[in-house]
Amino acid sequence: MMGKHIEDWSIRYAIIKPLVGIVHRLQYRKIIVTGKENIPKGKPFIFAPNHQNGLMDPLAIVFTNPYQPVFLARADVFKSKIAASILRIFKIMPVYRLRDGKDQLSKNEETFKACVRIMKKNKPFCLFPEAAHIGMKSMLPHKKAIPRLAFMAGEQTNYSIDLQIVPVGINYSHYSRYRSDLMVNYGPPVPVKPFFEILQKKGEKQATAALRDKIFTEVAKSCIHVPDKENYTIYEQAFELMYHGLENEKPRTGNEKNPIFVYQHLIKKLEPALENNSALLENLKNYTRKIDLLKIKLGLSGRTLHKGRISFLQSVAFVLFQLVLIPVSLAGLLINGWLFALIYYGISRKVKDPQFISTFTFGGALMLFPLWIIGQFFIWFSLGTGALPSILFTLLSIPCGIVAWEAGQAWLRFFNRVKFNFLMNAGKKSLLKLIEIRNKFIDVLNSIKTEK
Repeated sequence: MMGKHIEDWSIRYAIIKPLVGIVHRLQYRKIIVTGKENIPKGKPFIFAPNHQNGLMDPLAIVFTNPYQPVFLARADVFKSKIAASILRIFKIMPVYRLRDGKDQLSKNEETFKACVRIMKKNKPFCLFPEAAHIGMKSMLPHKKAIPRLAFMAGEQTNYSIDLQIVPVGINYSHYSRYRSDLMVNYGPPVPVKPFFEILQKKGEKQATAALRDKIFTEVAKSCIHVPDKENYTIYEQAFELMYHGLENEKPRTGNEKNPIFVYQHLIKKLEPALENNSALLENLKNYTRKIDLLKIKLGLSGRTLHKGRISFLQSVAFVLFQLVLIPVSLAGLLINGWLFALIYYGISRKVKDPQFISTFTFGGALMLFPLWIIGQFFIWFSLGTGALPSILFTLLSIPCGIVAWEAGQAWLRFFNRVKFNFLMNAGKKSLLKLIEIRNKFIDVLNSIKTEK
C-alpha cells in the first residue's frame, strides 16, 4: 500500500539521496547535464524521458536535478522485497499491466489518483512514455499514459492547471560497462493547456493522439533517436566513427558540451541520404557488415583503429607513467578488486536482460560497497592505526580503486595498439582490408551534404 503523501518532501529521501549518489557517481566517468534551465518553476510538470537502460534511467533523473520526483514503474520490478524497498524510498509507484494479471489492473486506479494529486500540488512527477526500455539509441512508440493522466488532472481542476511536460533525453556511452559516460538533456517544456482545448472541441481520442505525438517529437529532439531501426547498424558504425575521422562534421552550434547533439547532427545527416539513395544505403550496409566481421576476427576496437600505430617513445612514456602509478593501482586492486569482480562479473552473468545488467550491478554495489567501507575501517582500526588514520586509509581506497580500474583499461588499450603494430608490420591482409573499408565508410559519410 503506497503512502498517501508520497509526493511530499522526505527527510529520509534527502539523507539517503547523497549517500546513494556517491555510488551512482562512481558508476560513471563523466555525467554531462544540459537544459536544466528548462525545468519549470512554480508549475506542475511531468518529466518524460526516453527509456534505454532499466532502472538506471530513473536514477539519471534523480541525480541530475534537485527535486524529489515521483516515478511510475512497471509492477514486476517490485517483486523482490529488497528492490521494492529501494524503489519506495525513491518515490517509485507500481503500474500494473495486462501481463501482470487482469485482477491486478484495478490497483492502477489508486496509482492514477495519486498521480493527479501530485500534479495538483505542483510536485514533480516522472513517467517514461515508452512504458518499456529498448537497448538502442532509438525510441519505441509512446503509450497513452501521460495524456491520460494530464487530462484527468485537467478535468479535476476545470482545465485551469498549467501542466507542463518536460522532455528528457538520456544517453549512455555504454549500457553496462563500469565508468562509462552518462548524458542527460532537459528539453523545453510542452504546455498541456492547448491540448485541453483539443480535448473539449474534438474529443479525447484526437486530443490524446495529438499530445502523445507532440511529446514523442519533443523527446526525440532531446535524446538520440534513430527512426530507421532496420538500418540501425549503419548508424551504430557512424556513431563509433563520430569522433574518429569525422571531426569536421561536428556541428558548431554551442551544443558540443553534450554529445547528444552531435549524435543528432549525424542522424539528421544520414537519415535523408539513406532514404533517398538506395545505392548509398547498400554500400554502407556492406561496409558496416565487413567492418564488424573483420573487427571481431582481428579482435581490434574502433578506438585502436582510430589511434593506429603506437610509437616507441609513446610506449616508453606509457609504461613509465604506469610504473609510477603501480603503488596506487596495486593498492586499489588488492583492496577493491575482489568486490569489483563479485559485483560486475558475478552478478552480470546471471542477468538475462542486458538492459538490466547495470541495474543489478548498481544494486549490488549499493548493498556491498558501504559494508566494505565500514569493514575496511574496522580492519585498519584493529591493526592499531587509530581512528583518524583508519578513516583516511578507508577513504583513500576509493580513488585507488578508480585508478586501478582506469589503469587496467589503459593497459588493455595499450596492448591493443601493440597488437595493431605487429599486425601492420606483418602486413596482415585482413587488417589492411579493414582499414581500407573503414576509410571508405568515412569518405562516404564526409561526402554527404547536411540538409538545412
